[in-house]
Amino acid sequence: MNRATLESAREADREARRAAACDFDRPIALSAGAGTGKTGTLASRAVAWCLGPGWERSERSLGPANDPSGSGAVAARTLERVVAVTFTERAAVEMAERVASAFAKIRAGEEVEFLPPGALVVPNAELPRRAASLLASLDRLAVGTIHAFCRRLLATYPLEAGLHPAFEVDAEGTLTRKIAEELVAERLRLAYGDPGDDDWVALASLGKGPDRVAGALASLAASAVPPEVLAEDPLSPERVRETADRLAERVARVHRVLAPHFSGGPWGNMKKAMAAYEGLEALRRELALVRSAGDLAELATTDSAGTLREVLDKWRKREFTQTEGKRLDAEADLPESCEELLSALSHFARLDPALFAPARRVLASLLAETVRRMRARGVQTFSGLLAGARDLLARHPQVLARVRGGIDQLLVDEFQDTDPIQCEVFGRIALEGPRDERPGLFVVGDPKQSIFGWRSADLAAYEAFVRRLEDEGGCRHELVVNFRSAPPILEEVERTLRPLLVERAGVQAPFQVLVPAPQNEGKSGFHDGDRRPVEHWVSWDPGEGGGPRTGHDRAREIEAAAVASDLALLHAAGVEWKRAAILVRTTGVLETYLEPLRAAGIPYVVERDRNFYRRREVIDAASLVRAIVDPNDHVALVSLLRSPVVGTPDAALLPLWGRGFPGLASRLAGPDPDLLAQLDRIVSEARREVPRTLPGLSRLAGWERSLTAALRSLAELRRSFAADPVDIFVGKVRALFLSEETQAARFLGRYRLANLRRFFRRLLAGMVSGDGGPQGALRELREAVAEARAEEEGSPGDETIDAVRVLTIHKAKGLTFDHVYVVGLHGEIRGDRDGDSTEAVPLGGNAARGGQGAPGGEELPPGRQDGAG
Repeated sequence: MNRATLESAREADREARRAAACDFDRPIALSAGAGTGKTGTLASRAVAWCLGPGWERSERSLGPANDPSGSGAVAARTLERVVAVTFTERAAVEMAERVASAFAKIRAGEEVEFLPPGALVVPNAELPRRAASLLASLDRLAVGTIHAFCRRLLATYPLEAGLHPAFEVDAEGTLTRKIAEELVAERLRLAYGDPGDDDWVALASLGKGPDRVAGALASLAASAVPPEVLAEDPLSPERVRETADRLAERVARVHRVLAPHFSGGPWGNMKKAMAAYEGLEALRRELALVRSAGDLAELATTDSAGTLREVLDKWRKREFTQTEGKRLDAEADLPESCEELLSALSHFARLDPALFAPARRVLASLLAETVRRMRARGVQTFSGLLAGARDLLARHPQVLARVRGGIDQLLVDEFQDTDPIQCEVFGRIALEGPRDERPGLFVVGDPKQSIFGWRSADLAAYEAFVRRLEDEGGCRHELVVNFRSAPPILEEVERTLRPLLVERAGVQAPFQVLVPAPQNEGKSGFHDGDRRPVEHWVSWDPGEGGGPRTGHDRAREIEAAAVASDLALLHAAGVEWKRAAILVRTTGVLETYLEPLRAAGIPYVVERDRNFYRRREVIDAASLVRAIVDPNDHVALVSLLRSPVVGTPDAALLPLWGRGFPGLASRLAGPDPDLLAQLDRIVSEARREVPRTLPGLSRLAGWERSLTAALRSLAELRRSFAADPVDIFVGKVRALFLSEETQAARFLGRYRLANLRRFFRRLLAGMVSGDGGPQGALRELREAVAEARAEEEGSPGDETIDAVRVLTIHKAKGLTFDHVYVVGLHGEIRGDRDGDSTEAVPLGGNAARGGQGAPGGEELPPGRQDGAG
């Protein structure tokens, strides 16, 4: 980038920051790239408004007589009429802290770094007084997530929204699932009795029993799908014909591009391409004959359609053979048209009309009643909050007017991750109604970072909203000056991502070049010995003859060991563990990367690890609780006996069970001397049947004494569960079985201990406040273990611990680390590089690495290659 272009970009950036803090007369959409100070810009708008125009508007509204305390009422009114909506609670806290810090600095006469010149048009003598008052009333500032905002709306107007006045949000989905299960259970007699329901029977014959029906019903209810959506049959002959016609249009678009190249006959060695073209022509002919959904599904699953999908998948990515490239590389419209057709064909290939038709009818008959019961019990879901707020504002103009009249400035963060419902909510408030009654609107986002499509985020909705904002007299600006990264990082981002981020309306925003802040312009990034600001690693096993012969799993293991080795070297050179992060694409591979960290004694924190409920210590603790609370859960009893806190050898289980041990243990409801004596005799007899020559038995010497002691503890805990408060009960569980002490003494004990502490905290919280009381908590615990639910893995300390962060790329969005390892990329180089850092990109074993500290380099990790590509 030449100097003139660089300075032009910086000047446009300065204008964008000035508009954010000074332009309150029209709505603004701000596109903010990574590291450009988005949160500071949001805070600058809130601060400048509250100290200037907002304060003066409140003074005019209140008048001197209404503020006998000085400026407290003015400050309170000004703040409570600013609404800031963030994507996460963490972002809400960060923004509130930025605003508070700015007010504190202005009160003290200090400069606020994120306020652009000219943002505060208030006499200097007046600024400290206003800032002090605003700081004292900061609790009136409404900063929260979109769900919190919608919840406040619904809680304020529950009757208008048709909700229970004391509704609660079912954050984990347990209450929704319970209602769905209850309803399904009630319908079973009619469904499977005499004469029965043909649709229920059809689902059962397809392997979709009551549990699957309840799960689908709960999912629909949690997503706030309106019951009337299921009333109309999308597979009716009329709808199928319309769908076939739309598919024919996509086929025709691809055919128009290909026909000039293929109509002359086959090309040399292009058999597969020719077969795909012939399949395309066959599809054109046969679509005219489609009459049913089954016809569509059959067309999409023929061999020729399979070949066509395979070729379309390559061509949409411009992956041509040499011969194909000579003919097709110049066809600019081909990738997009191929992708559109491939998407439709793949959808119809997955379509199962024999399943969909009865499923729709069964779920349609259940969903309306599920929604009714949820409303009656005051159960609301996150999706329901959004849909409820939208409907409330759409159906009650007087409510919309009051909401609009109570807001002076509406600020929305991470706008690229909003969905159509959220856009409708914000649009009704800030882009409709008389212009002089609308609040100011300021939305910030980076469409390139729209990564939450699986949460209904819709880039097309984002683009449509911004166009609507401009139509209403608003404007858009861009922040392009990056304060976080050194030039080598920004250059590598551009080199890697520019070819990939090809603009497609509603699907992919264009690549936006980021330029370094002036203070970073001369920085060269992280260099130390052989380390570079950006590194791409290719992992292979030399013993297997080189990279191409090393499988993905083995390469990933090598990569994981290399990351652990590199982290150890960095830490030995003085880098704090918490300044490094390992980013994975999916939690399914976490264990591969965690095991080398544990073996090397490297502390780490994992966010939302599905492996938490698979940890041996957690499974054992869960089995202990289940064996106490449910005496007839013999599976839990076996797990308890085999766990380290009891240590019964497997060879003893058969003689124990043969003598009726589980039945007697189930009857043990409290300290019962006679029953315990019987159990003691069974244990003694079983001990004599265990072969003394059994390998490893010497390490379990005295197991029979441990088992008899465990039975007495089990008896006491069952009595405690029935009689004691839950906090006393949980305390006794921890004290009598010494699970934490036992696990702490084992290999990697501090991690096991941290996991158990988290487990018991969750257990206590669930038993105190969970739906269904202690039994409900037990049910939740059993399901969590069975389903391996996502949960933060325990870390050996609090949130400020010095530990490597391990998280998914999605979770890492917006965070900053000095050294970042983006692992498991398998041939794709991608991932943010947000720091003056070296970034490792493991490739197949493929990884990217980045770092900002100044460690001393000793030797390269195995399989590492340096370079920027």
